[in-house]
Amino acid sequence: MAPRGSPIADTDIKAFLDSEADFAFEMRVLHALSQLGFECQHGATYPDPITDKIRQFDIRAVATHTQFQLWLSVECKNIGLESPLLVHTVSRTESEAFHEVIRPPNPEVRRNWAETRRITGVRSAYRPTEEVGKRTDQVSLKSDGTFVRSDSAVFDKISQSINAARDLLTQAAVSKSVDHVAAVVPVLVVPDGMLWQVAYRPDGSIAQEPQQVDRTCLFVNHQWTIIVALMELKYALSHLEITTLRGLQGLVESLFGDRGLFALGDALFPR
Repeated sequence: MAPRGSPIADTDIKAFLDSEADFAFEMRVLHALSQLGFECQHGATYPDPITDKIRQFDIRAVATHTQFQLWLSVECKNIGLESPLLVHTVSRTESEAFHEVIRPPNPEVRRNWAETRRITGVRSAYRPTEEVGKRTDQVSLKSDGTFVRSDSAVFDKISQSINAARDLLTQAAVSKSVDHVAAVVPVLVVPDGMLWQVAYRPDGSIAQEPQQVDRTCLFVNHQWTIIVALMELKYALSHLEITTLRGLQGLVESLFGDRGLFALGDALFPR
């Protein structure tokens, strides 16, 4: 590879693509979601609801199983062996054990408003006492052997996933598929082998040594407010899912599964 300041050669471009380029990784994630039955948008722009600046999302995806719609706001981070992602987890409390679903208006039954419902406790996809992330670190080494702990790059991706989810909430709330119940989930995808988790006891001691995982999640509890049919609608993103590419299929199966977001079936919005 050419020294710093030298003209870039084709071999340098190829080395960059092999080691650092995010786009190829995004394409692999996009392909995986498409294979799982999602309709996807890739790489378009949106106005950031916090800063009002124009930003670019990685992937927006929606899949429908029977009357249930899953909307994913997906960001991809192509981290390498020199800086894996470590998620610090604790036991989830009762107040953190929830997720929300949304039902759009249905004029056919004279319901002209969208509505949300919070599913809590053991009926939620995020149950009490399970491990939940509270902090992330990208762990790397300096040339002198000392550790560098920073999550700024990953945190930016997490923020983008949460912020881009607001538009998906609006789409889910005005869906023309009026009989559907929907959920919106922010997701961060990292390469296989790059995700670690360490669990803590309440006193700060380590309950489970660091181990590689394919899935974990962060508690975010971020609420968005939108206007649907001239009415204010609030929806909370309780958790952000973090998965490897290899873990993506398992994540989707879990969210749609019998302990997932729609496990209550018709009882989500009882008549």
